[in-house]
Amino acid sequence: MTTEGSAGQHQFVQDISLEDDRTQAVAVTDGSSNNVIDGSSTDNRMEPSPTSGLSLLIEWANNQENWIRKIVNIVVQTRSHLLEEHIAEIHELFLREKKLIPGAPPNIKLLSSSPLSAPSSKVMKLTSLKHKESVNALTPGQEIQFHSRLTICFGENATGKTGYVRILKQAAGVRTAQPVLPNVHRNGSEGPPRASIKVIYDDKERTIDWRGEPAIEPLTRLIIFDARAALVHVNEDLTYSYTPADLSLFPLVTDGIERVQERLQTVSQNRKPHSDPTDNRFPRESKVYELTRDLGSSTNLHEIKALAEISDEEGASISILREKVTALSSGAIRQQIVAISQEREALSQVLSIGETIADFDREAYTQAITALRTARANHQQATREALAGEAIPGILGNAWQEFVEAAEGYISDVGLDPYPESGAACIYCRQPLDKAAVELIQKYRDYCNAVLRLEVEQAEDNLRKLCGTVNNLSLDENEREIDRLVESSEDPTNPQPAQAAAREVLRHARVLCHVIAEEGSCPPTTEGLLRLLDTIRTGAETAKIARDDLCKQGEEREQVLKEERRRLLDLEARVTLRDIFPAIQEYVQAAEWVDRCQSYLQEFPSIKRSLTDTAKRASNEVMNRHFKELFQKECELLRAPSITLEFPGREGKARRRKSMTPDHGIGEILSEGEQKVLALADFLAEATLNPDCSPIVLDDPVTSLDHKRLRYVADRLVELSRNRQVVVFTHDIWFAAELMMRFESEPKECKFYDVTNEDQRIGVIERGSHPRTDTFKSRKRHLTTLIEQAAKETGEKREATVEKGYEQLRGACEIVVEKDLLKGVTERYRPNVRMTVLPQIRADRLPAAIDEVTQIFEKCCGIISSHSQPLVTRGVRPSLDDLKEDWKALMGARQEYLQ
Repeated sequence: MTTEGSAGQHQFVQDISLEDDRTQAVAVTDGSSNNVIDGSSTDNRMEPSPTSGLSLLIEWANNQENWIRKIVNIVVQTRSHLLEEHIAEIHELFLREKKLIPGAPPNIKLLSSSPLSAPSSKVMKLTSLKHKESVNALTPGQEIQFHSRLTICFGENATGKTGYVRILKQAAGVRTAQPVLPNVHRNGSEGPPRASIKVIYDDKERTIDWRGEPAIEPLTRLIIFDARAALVHVNEDLTYSYTPADLSLFPLVTDGIERVQERLQTVSQNRKPHSDPTDNRFPRESKVYELTRDLGSSTNLHEIKALAEISDEEGASISILREKVTALSSGAIRQQIVAISQEREALSQVLSIGETIADFDREAYTQAITALRTARANHQQATREALAGEAIPGILGNAWQEFVEAAEGYISDVGLDPYPESGAACIYCRQPLDKAAVELIQKYRDYCNAVLRLEVEQAEDNLRKLCGTVNNLSLDENEREIDRLVESSEDPTNPQPAQAAAREVLRHARVLCHVIAEEGSCPPTTEGLLRLLDTIRTGAETAKIARDDLCKQGEEREQVLKEERRRLLDLEARVTLRDIFPAIQEYVQAAEWVDRCQSYLQEFPSIKRSLTDTAKRASNEVMNRHFKELFQKECELLRAPSITLEFPGREGKARRRKSMTPDHGIGEILSEGEQKVLALADFLAEATLNPDCSPIVLDDPVTSLDHKRLRYVADRLVELSRNRQVVVFTHDIWFAAELMMRFESEPKECKFYDVTNEDQRIGVIERGSHPRTDTFKSRKRHLTTLIEQAAKETGEKREATVEKGYEQLRGACEIVVEKDLLKGVTERYRPNVRMTVLPQIRADRLPAAIDEVTQIFEKCCGIISSHSQPLVTRGVRPSLDDLKEDWKALMGARQEYLQ
């Protein structure tokens, strides 16, 4: 189990009691071969405890349908996710129960539970962690041998501690795990990360060859806390990683319901009909089209099936109806109607022309012609008199008139009036006009503008108005139409009376038009013309009557044709319907099935809400109350601030949320240290809730904590280590010292490791007994190296190396005094005086050792540059032999004291 959310959640058969930490097991069985839960009689069922999560789940399932009880049945027996064969079986049960497939559904009897003995929980402990390669910049081959109770790994920043934690986090699959990178400072590519992790699980030792995989069993039981996990425990709406046996059933049931729902949705989508078999198969006028237009689940198959049944008599009538429709569809009547309509129209047009020429006012015409002739004669006479004596060729001829009128028009257009005047230029030759020319031109203009000329124009205008209706007659077009009618008649050489009369009337019209155009004398209207008009009128009326009769006959025929065609269309559509009825039936039945299935699918959200409500109740009664008690206890032990703890369960999951005010989050109110201790309390409460005593790994758990609260954390972890394995990685030397101090009376119950970074080797693991920044062993190693290096050098380089050696020797003197002479009664990073070891100081040997160590220490102080000394002494520098001799003397004094 992993508090940070390992990939695999661990569900255990035991159920946590609210009264104490004892566990009880519950299971569901009937003892039969197929493991169907017993429910033969409601009266003799053994009901579980009222506060049991299992009892609430069974109570809920017994109020549901058979398929849901089947899911709960299997989940309670297997305590795991349903297999695919289970989902298939329940899916079929659902379909039978909802009558979506034929067959009676099996009756899943009411569920009950019976107590069984609880199986022993499998315990896991870490034995060792050995890095092999490609984990950050860690040195290969380094190994941590974990203590079964408490293991402390101390190291400064950048010494490689986090690399070992990352291995454990990735292997455990915690939710705050990060990708494990190789040494990014190396140019060459490296293989996957590798480490060897040894554990004892279920009393058996196992070695796990880790190659970067996440969530490896049984490492998923590790509970790991680091800075990233602290943020999760403070700021997130956290889901329990550990779920007691009863509560673990609810998500499994939810999963089973959702998988059945998904399968139903898939089947429903696959069965949904896509291609309409009636698409464009039936005419819109047919009854079949109306019935099949919106083919779907609401379609009346019985009515469609009745239409698809065609008797032999109806089948034989199809060919007869087709012949009848073909006959009725011929266009003979329509052609006759068109022809007679055209004849009537042509006769009506000629009749209108005849009435126009018959109504022409011949007397007025004669008067207008007489007036025009008189006006012209008067105008010409006046012009001759005005131009008498002028030798003008063609005077008053047509050419002369056009010439004079053209000049008048030119004068008017260019605006030369008044014109002519003496001295003006001729409008033709542009030569100056003399008096005689001016007088002649004036006479010309008088011809065009004199009163007599205006009288001529007025007479011409009156004549045009009088003859306008005759002049506008369309004689050519009407003659062509009458000729066409004659040519299309049965005997073109002997036209019908109305057609012959029309030709004669058109001839009269042409004669009249010619007379008017020539301004001749108009012949009078004759009785013959009037008789011709009567003949045409009679012919037009006869054509109208014939056309009306034909139209009525055509309408009746069209109605019969429409009815017969509708009968034929319906019958042909029914034949087509008979052919495709199986496809229609399949389409409609599939649509009905899908609609019913969709209606049942809409019930799933309410089912899941009901299960969630039951899970909330179970969570509150089985787990939340117990967790709240544990959390409050941890807050008291760690002196954490008081907050509100809520459990907003959703989707059958146990969740918790921490808050202080409704409007602000924890991170906005509390200090970093308060948040850290609050996260640690939440973490420890969740870890304590898990009864399998999984190992707890903490990476720098006291960052941002003051030394007072640091001691509370140390006390809690030491107490926790009495019941489960605890591993602490820290760079806080005070915290490491606090932990070690609590094991002074039982030092074998704890292991201490130094994680160092030396000579470009990162993550070096060294077993120690106390958190020190240095040891006599390390000083000895450095001094030996410096002595060997100085032996290879000469001159100033050797002197500088010897001086460095005395710096190490001075530190070694301090370590001998602190650790060996005074037996660690007081140490630099220990918060108390160890009075219990005071008797171990050898007072009888102390003076000699003090004298020797003090001499060497003072000599070192006089040599190293960091110590103040007289200038004259700076000229006397020690040799390599001096360093060897002094180092030998210190080791001898230490050995003499320790013997």
